[in-house]
Amino acid sequence: MTDGFIRSEPSIPDSDRYGGGRSVSFVRLIGGFSVFDISGPFDVEQYRNDFRASSIDEFMPYRRDWKRSIWIKIDPLACRNAVIGGSATLQRWRDEEAYRYRIMPEIEGAHVGDMAVSSILNVYSIGEGDQDWHPVVL
Repeated sequence: MTDGFIRSEPSIPDSDRYGGGRSVSFVRLIGGFSVFDISGPFDVEQYRNDFRASSIDEFMPYRRDWKRSIWIKIDPLACRNAVIGGSATLQRWRDEEAYRYRIMPEIEGAHVGDMAVSSILNVYSIGEGDQDWHPVVL
C-alpha cells in the first residue's frame, strides 16, 4: 500500500504467505495473486458439496486463525486486462495440466501482475462475533 500497489510478488517470506511458496499455488505460478470471483447469489453449501477438497471454509467469511479478514472489492473496469475469472483460471489450470498446483475451482480467479490501489472500490472487515460486513475507510 505504501507505494500505491498491491504486489503479486511482495517481498515477504514464503512462510508468511497462505499455503507457502510458488510451488504450491497455480495463481502464483502464473504471476498473479488470487481474487475471489463470486457473482450473484452464492450457495456455499452447494460449493462445499461440488468441491469437497476445496478449502472454502478456510477463507469464508474470515480466517479462523486470524479471527478477522479484510475483503477488497476491485474495480472490474480498471483491472479488466489483468483479471482472469474463476472459470477461466480453472480452465487454464486444466489446459496446462497443472494438477500439482492448488486452485479453488470456479471461484479462484487471478489478478496477473501488480494492482494499483486506485483500483480498489471498497474494503470490508468481518470477524469473530460480527453479524455483518463492516466498511473500512482507507
